[in-house]
Amino acid sequence: PCFDLLPNDHTWLEQQETFLRIPESYPTSGFTDSSKKVQSTLPPNSSVFYGQYQQGANTSHQLLCTDEDMPQTIGLVAITPLAAGQLMTLTENKKLAVHGTHNRGGRWILVDHIKYIDQT
Repeated sequence: PCFDLLPNDHTWLEQQETFLRIPESYPTSGFTDSSKKVQSTLPPNSSVFYGQYQQGANTSHQLLCTDEDMPQTIGLVAITPLAAGQLMTLTENKKLAVHGTHNRGGRWILVDHIKYIDQT
């Protein structure tokens, strides 16, 4: 499996076929870095949420929201390989712009993409 590719990604089939033909080219991590080369297309219902990153219990990810109409702390759940990779590399207390969809019933954001906000 390619952990950073989804079957609907235009490079997924090509990568799978390459690894079948040349098994030694398969990365030991399972990550091909392909998602870093492809610009993510955000869904039409995606919104932007602003706040400060905090790592929660059990390596969960949270956003301390600055938006007044949002809960003070809300969970972050990756729904794309790009977002999952970004969540694994976030720095504590950094200000973020999180693109995703708010699940009001579950108190989390389904994350499509994350950007650091410049703190100059």
